[in-house]
Amino acid sequence: ALALSMMPRIDFHAIHLVRDGRAVVYSRQGTLSKTKKRTLQEGSPVSTWRASLSWRWVNFLSGQILRVDGLPGFRMRYEDITERPNPIFHRIGSLLNVNLDPVRCDIENGKRIPVGHLLTANRVRMRKEIRLFPDVEWKSRLSGRDRWIFRLLAGPALGKYGYPID
Repeated sequence: ALALSMMPRIDFHAIHLVRDGRAVVYSRQGTLSKTKKRTLQEGSPVSTWRASLSWRWVNFLSGQILRVDGLPGFRMRYEDITERPNPIFHRIGSLLNVNLDPVRCDIENGKRIPVGHLLTANRVRMRKEIRLFPDVEWKSRLSGRDRWIFRLLAGPALGKYGYPID
């Protein structure tokens, strides 16, 4: 992203999407039953310490692009998109000079969205479509031990992104 932002012919805009790290830890642990076969799409479980450090490092690096002088962009939280999409899509549309009302309406109505080109190795890359929704299962299912490990390794970064540190 940094290299692309320096190319004069590219009209580069950055949007740093961040999700609560505890939700990421829970998601990366894998929730498949032992009787269900794991597919490439679902990936393999990742340890709490590895997911915590990865979340902190990836978001730190992603956030650095927003520090480039004069580069248009901003940070947004996944939870804000799913809970209050209006202001987020207005801000993205203003940044890109695009009307995103149809996309916002689709998300608000729970419609599945086709997946286009992704640059990262996210598990979403294997899907043809996604649905954005408030994902709060981790709040009741992430163990106290896993919360403690996350808090120790990556907890201080939660506040930077507007998340409560519990």
